[in-house]
Amino acid sequence: MATAMKGMREGMKPVMWAVAIAFVASLFFVGASTMRKIIRQDQGPAVVVVDGKRINEEEFNRVYLRELRMRYKKIQEESKRALTEQEERDLRISAAGAALNQIVQRELILREARRLGLRVTDEEIADYIQRNPNFMTGERFDAEVYERYVNERLGITPGEFEEQLRDYLLMERVLAMVGAAARVSEADAKAKFDEQYEKITVEFAVVPAAADVGDPTDTEVKAYYSSHLDKYRVGRRARIRYAFLDLAAERKKLNVSDADAKAYYEKYKNVHFDAGEIRVRHILFMVPPGSDERDWEAKKKQAEAALARARAGEDFGALAAQLSEDPGSAKRGGDVGWFAKGRMDPDFEAAAFAAREGEIVGPVKTIYGWHVIKREKDVPDFDDEKDNIKKLLLERTAEENAMNVAMDLKARLAKGKSDLAAEAQALGLKVVETQPFAANEAVPELGFHRNLIAETFTLAVGEYGSVQPIGDVNPTTGEYNARGFVVYQVSAFLEPGPAPLERIKGQVVADYKRDMALDRVRPVAEAVATSAKKNGDLRAAAAAAKVAFFSPPPFSRGTPPQETGFDMAFILAAFRAKPGEVVGPVRGENGYYVIKVLEKTPPDPALYATRGDEFRARLTNMRQEQITSEWYRGLVARAKIENNLSAFIREMEKGGEEKGEGQHDLPGGWFY
Repeated sequence: MATAMKGMREGMKPVMWAVAIAFVASLFFVGASTMRKIIRQDQGPAVVVVDGKRINEEEFNRVYLRELRMRYKKIQEESKRALTEQEERDLRISAAGAALNQIVQRELILREARRLGLRVTDEEIADYIQRNPNFMTGERFDAEVYERYVNERLGITPGEFEEQLRDYLLMERVLAMVGAAARVSEADAKAKFDEQYEKITVEFAVVPAAADVGDPTDTEVKAYYSSHLDKYRVGRRARIRYAFLDLAAERKKLNVSDADAKAYYEKYKNVHFDAGEIRVRHILFMVPPGSDERDWEAKKKQAEAALARARAGEDFGALAAQLSEDPGSAKRGGDVGWFAKGRMDPDFEAAAFAAREGEIVGPVKTIYGWHVIKREKDVPDFDDEKDNIKKLLLERTAEENAMNVAMDLKARLAKGKSDLAAEAQALGLKVVETQPFAANEAVPELGFHRNLIAETFTLAVGEYGSVQPIGDVNPTTGEYNARGFVVYQVSAFLEPGPAPLERIKGQVVADYKRDMALDRVRPVAEAVATSAKKNGDLRAAAAAAKVAFFSPPPFSRGTPPQETGFDMAFILAAFRAKPGEVVGPVRGENGYYVIKVLEKTPPDPALYATRGDEFRARLTNMRQEQITSEWYRGLVARAKIENNLSAFIREMEKGGEEKGEGQHDLPGGWFY
């Protein structure tokens, strides 16, 4: 039994990964409101609801915090440096997403296990643990090693681990049953192997598309569109009506006084000091790994020069922006933010904590190079932070006000007694109806918001969705800029069919011009093909037509000539032809090909003899992944999943617990 389970575990690893991918691709997001507002019941706010089973914040945190600890520890072990502010945020978000995936997968797959009557016995749990090499001393199971590993590495008790292990083994058993349908015969594997590793030698001529064909008239565009309707078919599309709560408009109504900022400052000015944290700026002169002593000395001289300038009175932030080779902090004047002991490189940390407030020290050597460090004040001055605090309070208040209005509007609409247009008008809001959009397209005027788009296609016409945040990502910095919130209703669904011309006119024009450019040179390509087929000399035919001729080295389907790249029309035509045959003209992406096959070389039989089992196993795993992914997508599609993770993340990033309805007096990281 133990051997069989071990084999099953190893074989199902790719399948488990496929299920994770399927979940990410399939899960529809429903909730996007603040945690204090959404699904408020006695059990506490739900991070996710799976077919009526609520996973509240406490239960979610058990998985999330474990995932966060494991990821953070791994990063610290590998990089031995503090994370930047953005890296920490990315880490929290990725850990939360991973935790959500695990929870939903567990709920859906274990439900299937119960339906099938499957179970894992205590004996199987014990067998797994006692044979796990992580829990052994030598070749014997060691209970102390087991307990220490589970406590320290996983952060849970052995009892919790064993319950989670039971679920995991049960999930494996379900997935093994689903994946068992994957079969690859020896003949099928050999045929696929020969196809993949077969090599071909060809020569070919290329007739490039005409350079400029001019712009088509509207009549030509309409005629082209009408004759190529199948080309522009799209899947099911939706229209929504929405009211937009604009944060920019909300900000204009607000004014944060100096007194408000001062009150916030007084409340939180000691928050970092009380936590044992300090704040520093630094200028890094980086020394790449493997550098010799001369490089270290050269960089040290640069650091000494910067230290002298800083101590002479030059602005440290300006120097950091000019000289530092740490791109993350340089743009912030060298500011690495607040940190406690145990977070930074030991040498950097020792020098920073030993420095007095305002002192500049260095050069300090770490594995990254030489640092010049300035310790900032343990309690920042109000005047230095006033503008940052005002901005924070303005953003927070605007978001809270807009969210409250949006949630109240949504609550009234949910009762079924009100109309979106009427309610929005009463609030001074305009209702906009979008053009149709598909499940993989951006919402017109709002942009690509995955949660909103995915939720739309789970609703019925006339049904209201959840309040959704709208924002943009700065392509340069990667920072998220919140724009507001929408309250929306599905107004129509359009069944699959051609996309409206007015919506895709640019694409139709481009396609028309490409086809015209290819059509213009087709006679030349046909002449080359006719001559080569008649005389058998493709080189001479290409020279007579004054077009490019190529004779590349042998290639396989996966390694086409660099002159063609992965132009599938060329690859398919070449491998379908017989040796000595001239094929063409073949219409490619950017021109016509005329191809002559010189030789086909099947793979060496000895190659399959040595790699055939591996290849067949890989094909089987691929089919298992495909079958299991489709099966899991079906589970997700049939399930009712309400996912409020985005709200959880926003609350998490605010940094504290709720004080009461409408009370969010939380430190927000304004000392940056």
